[in-house]
Amino acid sequence: MDAKAKPGQTGTIVVRWIARVILIAWAAWWIFFSVASGIAEMPDLGVMALITHLMVPVEILLTLYVAWRWELAGGILLLLEVVIAWYFFDLYEPKALFVALTLALPAALAGVLFIACWLSWRRFDKPPPKTAGN
Repeated sequence: MDAKAKPGQTGTIVVRWIARVILIAWAAWWIFFSVASGIAEMPDLGVMALITHLMVPVEILLTLYVAWRWELAGGILLLLEVVIAWYFFDLYEPKALFVALTLALPAALAGVLFIACWLSWRRFDKPPPKTAGN
């Protein structure tokens, strides 16, 4: 999508890369956390603990791929995951503020930025409107 930037699209490219960096950092943290948790539980639960904990990294990597390839779909998917996590982990409770900030906020921010980039890029791809004189 970054093929040739038209005048005025430089800001969109910068915001796109900010969204990507946020998403990569968020994904790296939760992939590390999931794998480390699975390894820590292996002595008690066996290899099934690691397999169970690897489902989260696979889902995160798929979301990362979708967001990188198709910004609108990735942004919507990220926001959907935030809503699911918000209710699944009871992030609306005041005691879960830290978890909400680390689990949901980066994904929500990246999702909003991806959708904004998609909208901004579409705005520049449209031909200018015809005026009465044309």
